[in-house]
Amino acid sequence: MVKVVDGELIFFRGHTPGDWYTIPFSVDAEGDYDVTINMTELNGYGDYQMYIDDQPYGEVYCGYAKARNVRKHSLGTVHLTAEEHTLKL
Repeated sequence: MVKVVDGELIFFRGHTPGDWYTIPFSVDAEGDYDVTINMTELNGYGDYQMYIDDQPYGEVYCGYAKARNVRKHSLGTVHLTAEEHTLKL
């Protein structure tokens, strides 16, 4: 895994299907949130399903592209309680 110093990029290389990367995050106020993630596309990248608190959200994201590209990927509207949560991809 590689992290950019300012926290804008996380590079995770899974070795087998089913490998996951989990990111903890917290919400200060309960509510409905529109969740969007900036995802990098490049040749050799695979497909990802995003999970929040072990529940799948959004469509499966295809990370393959012939040239490097960054694209917004919406997970839709998610109801979150005021506590710690996890994003898994």
